[in-house]
Amino acid sequence: MVKNPIESFKSKEEFLETCKYWKEVLYLNDWAIKFELVEDAVEDDSGQYAVGQLLGECSFNFINKQAHIQIDNKHCIAELTLVHELLHLITPFISESALVTENIEEDYDVYKEAVIHQSMEQMAKTLIMVRYPKIDKKFFLKELNY
Repeated sequence: MVKNPIESFKSKEEFLETCKYWKEVLYLNDWAIKFELVEDAVEDDSGQYAVGQLLGECSFNFINKQAHIQIDNKHCIAELTLVHELLHLITPFISESALVTENIEEDYDVYKEAVIHQSMEQMAKTLIMVRYPKIDKKFFLKELNY
């Protein structure tokens, strides 16, 4: 058994095996998910590439249970990012501003989305520590090396 989270996947097979593991652990087997590992950039919702900025991206259709997840294999702890992106499928959210024509509460929506992302990140780190019991919270300080 691996003793630490995978910081960078060594092969597509290792990546897909890890995707399968977390998909099962998080009870997402009924989702059709396309997993993609990228080395330098993750495509954002607008179809643009943000080099070194997005560590992962999860686009999904909640009703059809279909998703496309991209993971940056270079600038982050890749397995942690994978878990974080999968958590979007368990806790989907849409900014209320996307549902209304006038964006009156834009600041509130930005804050709300940040809080939700913060709790997803905490859940992702907790799940990683459960799988790798020899690590603690100090392990995640590696992510601060931007």
